[in-house]
Amino acid sequence: LAVRGNYVYVASKNNSEELQIVDVSNPTNSTQIASYNANGNADGLGVAATGTIVLLGRAASSQAEFFLLNAATPTSLTLFGSLDFGSNSTVHEVTVVGRYAYLGLVNNGEGELKVVDIATPTSPTVAATLSKRMGCGECSGRGSAAGFAWGPQAASVTTAETAARSASAN
Repeated sequence: LAVRGNYVYVASKNNSEELQIVDVSNPTNSTQIASYNANGNADGLGVAATGTIVLLGRAASSQAEFFLLNAATPTSLTLFGSLDFGSNSTVHEVTVVGRYAYLGLVNNGEGELKVVDIATPTSPTVAATLSKRMGCGECSGRGSAAGFAWGPQAASVTTAETAARSASAN
């Protein structure tokens, strides 16, 4: 889940509302005010928010697995852009640091880190990919760095350029 102001964005396994928006302005009376239904029938799994953009990752499908949504009006989310990583790719985790989204994926049984440039939300682009031969664990972002764990191994990325150099070295 991701929190921005008075709203909590929740990735959901409900295939008609993969992203649910909850108004928590009154924490003792929180209510779901809206949802987003992504094309296809795949579960929402990872979510992050930055500014007025909400990022959603979801299970493998024949449709896109990563979405950038305009949340300027939280009761009426609209699609900025999306990416399809292939029918065997599942986006489990999403973290944002600056202009980059760091995605923890499993692609054909292998853990994968994708660094996506989201500076132009209507046209996100993959800046780097780092693959490992084991399931992907957890992503976390702090300040200007993001860390990704694959079992006993971990990758620390301070910039997208570092990720690109690491990806090309493997």
